[in-house]
Amino acid sequence: MAVKRFMKERAERAALIDEVKGVLLDGSPKRLGRYRKYGLESVDDFYGFFMNLGNLAFHSGDPEVIGRFLGSLFELAGSGVVDGGEVLGRIHHYGLRSIHEFDIDLYELILGSFVDYVCGLRETVSLNSCLGVLRGLAQGAISAGFEAGVMALVRVLARLDDHFEAEGLLVSRFYLGNVAIAMVCFAVRRGDESLRNRVVDGVGEVLSVDGDRSPAVEVESVPASEEAAGPPSPVG
Repeated sequence: MAVKRFMKERAERAALIDEVKGVLLDGSPKRLGRYRKYGLESVDDFYGFFMNLGNLAFHSGDPEVIGRFLGSLFELAGSGVVDGGEVLGRIHHYGLRSIHEFDIDLYELILGSFVDYVCGLRETVSLNSCLGVLRGLAQGAISAGFEAGVMALVRVLARLDDHFEAEGLLVSRFYLGNVAIAMVCFAVRRGDESLRNRVVDGVGEVLSVDGDRSPAVEVESVPASEEAAGPPSPVG
């Protein structure tokens, strides 16, 4: 199972990701033993190898392979094999990387996979942490002037707003409103009136989290406590 296999054909890349994911999900000593000749003897070894495959997937630029890795990453997180905090850190990193490269296709792929994962969660603390990642990506995209990425995130907030409302996740919907307000504040700080108006128009429904679909909120100033983006943290 040489890593060079990963760079040959799409089918082999996807198969290798699936193979390593399967070993991590199984975790049995018998199955692990089959790979000792490759220097992989423990679950930790396979975990590190899996994350390296993720880096190779993004380096390949193949959207199908990247999507396969992200789906596998979230599956492992859902099973408890991968720590949720590790997953959020990875998504934050990959998202900022796509913002830096102004790669809207990659950015939307990351956001789409992430939102699918978020929609499968029910626990408020986990959901709030995920919204912290979206807040960080929003600040990164607005600071970089990545308008396509900003509007992609606006659409994500609208989708999550509908989901939280349908599922009765009112606390998470409130926190989502905080993310929307933060996006407007970031746009105000940037001094881009056009972008600010587009963000307000796009997140107007999210801002009305109490069910009153009144006109979008006016934001006149940015709180002095709002600092530059750092690592993702819970919102609210």
